[in-house]
Amino acid sequence: MSLARTGLWAYLACFLLWLLLTGATATRLGLDRRAALRHWTILVWRVALVPTLTLAILNGHLSHTWPAAHAALAFAAFHLLTTALLLAYTTVVRRRLRPFFPSPS
Repeated sequence: MSLARTGLWAYLACFLLWLLLTGATATRLGLDRRAALRHWTILVWRVALVPTLTLAILNGHLSHTWPAAHAALAFAAFHLLTTALLLAYTTVVRRRLRPFFPSPS
């Protein structure tokens, strides 16, 4: 599961980079960065990220009362949830910024 842990950190780093660049773009377009990037999905994503990170960090240190298969299943479920929330969030932000960019013809 160390590959999953590495992937999770890469996932977080890419999202942080995306968030910074999108915020800078919103500011450059004259929009309020906070208003353009605020949505309920990002709040739920942050909450759901806590157990995902906890499971990734604690992997291998869990007791025998909670088998590794259950830990892997819980990690996968939370990771799918956080990915779905992140996709919904990026779609919302993209739609908010889309009117400011001309469509290629």
